[in-house]
Amino acid sequence: MAELPLYFFLSYARLDDQDGNYLQRFFSDLRGEVRARCGHPSADGVGFLDSTNILPGDAWSDELAEALRRCRTFVAICSPTFFASEYCGREWRAFSDRCRPTDQASGVRYPSLLPVIWTPLSHQPPVLAGLQYDHSDFGKLYTQRGLRYLLQLKRNHDDYQEFLVALADRIVALAERSAPPELVDPPAFHALRSAFDPAGYAADLPGSAGSDSAEPSARPTAAASERTADTESDILPASGASRSAGPFGRPEGPKEPDVPEVPTAVPADTSWSSDPATISGGPKRVTFVLAATSAAELSTLRSQLDYYGSHYDEWMPYHPRFRQRVCIAAQAVAAQQDMSSRVVKLQDGISDLLERSRQHNEVVVFIVDAWASQIDHYHRALREYDDRNEPFTGVLVPWNSDDAETIANAAALKESLERALWKNVVRGDNFIRMEIPSQEEFDTSLLQLLVDTQARVFRTPYSVRTPNSPRRRRPFLSGP
Repeated sequence: MAELPLYFFLSYARLDDQDGNYLQRFFSDLRGEVRARCGHPSADGVGFLDSTNILPGDAWSDELAEALRRCRTFVAICSPTFFASEYCGREWRAFSDRCRPTDQASGVRYPSLLPVIWTPLSHQPPVLAGLQYDHSDFGKLYTQRGLRYLLQLKRNHDDYQEFLVALADRIVALAERSAPPELVDPPAFHALRSAFDPAGYAADLPGSAGSDSAEPSARPTAAASERTADTESDILPASGASRSAGPFGRPEGPKEPDVPEVPTAVPADTSWSSDPATISGGPKRVTFVLAATSAAELSTLRSQLDYYGSHYDEWMPYHPRFRQRVCIAAQAVAAQQDMSSRVVKLQDGISDLLERSRQHNEVVVFIVDAWASQIDHYHRALREYDDRNEPFTGVLVPWNSDDAETIANAAALKESLERALWKNVVRGDNFIRMEIPSQEEFDTSLLQLLVDTQARVFRTPYSVRTPNSPRRRRPFLSGP
């Protein structure tokens, strides 16, 4: 007996499902609409949503991997939190690799990856670049406010039903006419890099030759390879693709400054020499400065190097209990606060970044590897930061209690940190946290730091002024 098709896989960020029953309701409604249109014998088998709580560092469940192997469309619930999720990025990568044509010369792309606006994005993630879309068929309210808003208010019932029917029609049409090839074997979790990382999303841009991830062990089935793609549209709905619309159907306005602020994009060795006049800031922006380095540079100081990679942004301080890079975890927390973020490497000249951030009332958070503080140029840059006593900054020091080598060298590491950051240590406020023992406490500490720092910005009398703001005249009362 032939296996029944899985019409859609719903990918979402776990945090987006913790503020109400909206996502579960949408999934249930969508399953019902799709089943009614395709004649599937069971609503349970039409779509897949993973409801298990994956522990940090865990691989996918067998059920989830199997769904990614054979699902015919991929519905991505797009929000700032979604694009800050390592797991969502890997799910996206697993499906987009299937959509990549086996014959690169043909240029055929499968239009089965369907981003859905959950909450509007202030900036378009690079992974969406080049996708064609037109949301006019889904109603003005959805285009402006997103699906979550339609679900929140009873008065939006008709708009929600309009969206639901249009999406279900699109899923069925794609699943039955232009589904990507199924894989023989489920995708390997640890072989995939998040599509939201710069090296990951580059492979998804138009004209790309392929993925940066390891060669997949799976290959398309013969039957699936005979399918032909439908149109070149890569984002819902199917017709009327607009090239003049801005992100998620908004009209294209004046081009914004080219400043990296995608919640999950980690730029390589970002320079901070940009002209401050081109940058718009405020307390909703945070720069994460990583005082971390590669395994190769640290090999002269320590022998246990599993926590590091070939690049500074690959540091995983809570490995193996939590196998996520700390920069990704930090940006996920920032996304929860609706803050745009970027990640840069600590280097000499840190005063330039701090000066610009202070002028624009932006938040800067240093995430410091105690081992890196023993390297001369990192120690010198930390001292440069410490000497400035900037008000809108903070310091977090992850400290893995399972790292035997760190525990054995604790005294020397703490001394190195205190020498580099002694003014911050002496000040003794809540804007420096040393020896954070777990990922959970890191997330909590960072969230509190962001909230406290934003409050400090708002309490500052000149926080709303920019360097080019005109002087205000004192008000004078005039009477008879």
